[in-house]
Amino acid sequence: MKITDLLKKQSICLDGKADSKEQVIREMVDLMAEGGNINDIDTYRETVFKREEEGTTGIGEGIAIPHGKTEAVSAPGLAAMVLPEGVDYDSLDGEPVYLIFLIAAPNTEDNVHLEVLSRLSMLLMDDDFRANLQSAESVEEFLGYIDAAEKAKFPDEAEQEEKREEKPAEKPDEQPTQLQVNVLIDASNGLAYEGGEIGFIAAVSGAEPDELLFQWQYSEDGESWEDIAGATGQTHEETVTPMNANGYWRVLVKKQAETQKGE
Repeated sequence: MKITDLLKKQSICLDGKADSKEQVIREMVDLMAEGGNINDIDTYRETVFKREEEGTTGIGEGIAIPHGKTEAVSAPGLAAMVLPEGVDYDSLDGEPVYLIFLIAAPNTEDNVHLEVLSRLSMLLMDDDFRANLQSAESVEEFLGYIDAAEKAKFPDEAEQEEKREEKPAEKPDEQPTQLQVNVLIDASNGLAYEGGEIGFIAAVSGAEPDELLFQWQYSEDGESWEDIAGATGQTHEETVTPMNANGYWRVLVKKQAETQKGE
């Protein structure tokens, strides 16, 4: 799961200020909520603080990665903050924290927070990467550094993503031949049935003129169908004389080009 897929622009702050660990966590939770991942901000905030009581998430080197896994999270997410002046965070090395990533994970069997935590830790081991993030002048630049670092650290993922982007889109002719149009007329109920004829008007979007085949079919029992007539056109009007007014009639619409290929 890529960091750039979880970190939204509105959840990034590049000029954070805080006087204490508690204050900065509260501000980070508010940032996370801006991304729309939280359905109960109070419960999520409480979860993050409880996790912090188990042991500091200030891992040293000026970095902290607090996190919370709870039903209060509707979708995995990240928030990030750069603190130019730093904040006392009770870190493992006793030094101030200048860069914080907050992780939000739903309470599911997937330990997505551990996956993201591991991925972030690997990236943040690079001194130049940390320096770039702390010096970023815009959110776009901040995300750009992360994107570049992920591609360099996980080249197989980047290669697979490039292959997906290069894959050509399927052509219309490769789509299923049966269009989602099926007009069923029950003559016994008198639907569109006048003077010994049954009529229909069909308008189909998503196809060029003369690409369509309108196929009349008749059935005495509604299960076994017999072809009666056909016509082409994007919008078509036609009538037929029923063999049995108590039978069933329907119009199937197919792409004519595909029908001809199968012949």
